Amino acid sequence: PRKARPFWQYALILYACWLPYLFFIFPGTLSTDSLTMIMEAIGLRPLGNANPIFQTMLLHCFRFVGVKLGNGDITIILYCGIQSILMAWLLGVLITRMMRSSAPRWLGIASLVFFAINPIFPLYAFCVGKDTNFAMAVLWLMLCCHQLCEEEKPNRWNTLFMMAASVLCVLLRN
Repeated sequence: PRKARPFWQYALILYACWLPYLFFIFPGTLSTDSLTMIMEAIGLRPLGNANPIFQTMLLHCFRFVGVKLGNGDITIILYCGIQSILMAWLLGVLITRMMRSSAPRWLGIASLVFFAINPIFPLYAFCVGKDTNFAMAVLWLMLCCHQLCEEEKPNRWNTLFMMAASVLCVLLRN
């Protein structure tokens, strides 16, 4: 395999490029689905089947922390902060794998630039909604599948990660 930067360096580049968006949309954004999930989580609406229950409970946990810290904005910034770090991490791993593969080097660089400057990625990274987490779970599953295909003998950790990613894909989709 070719030499490439560690994934965290690509993740840091992406995150640094995304941070100006957070300045303008602080503490993050809410989709219509997330408003419904919040109302379900706090009991203003009965649980429905439009949103995954796991996602609603996840949002409820972040809301619990935000309330304990005394501010609803903390709920959103914590959720969006962790979600955006995970997204940058996953995309960093993807770019590292591209750079180490037989793909042309320019494709890895173009992908890094695309993920860094395309506003869709930071806007989704800083948005509370079910689709972002599901997309990240699918990407994680695909990265695990790729890793398993690359190994001669399956690694116990990668098998465990692949199982966790598969379970997340199921839990984050209704």
